[in-house]
Amino acid sequence: MWELIRAGLGVGFGQETLARQTPGLVVIPIDLHIPPMPIWLTTHRELFTSHRIRAIYDAVASGLLAYINGTSAPLSNP
Repeated sequence: MWELIRAGLGVGFGQETLARQTPGLVVIPIDLHIPPMPIWLTTHRELFTSHRIRAIYDAVASGLLAYINGTSAPLSNP
């Protein structure tokens, strides 16, 4: 759907942050309140105890929070 919108084949909806960062798109303001939705990162318990898997999940969580807040995710060197 996003590629169809980008190609100019109609009006659609998506994340405002992504729309504003996509060249050629125009954000149409609408008065529609959409409540925040929770995001869950899940894995098997055995995988989550792995330090490597935990580091990846921590990085993904940090990146998601930064995207949601409109900031840059901190870069870390393990």
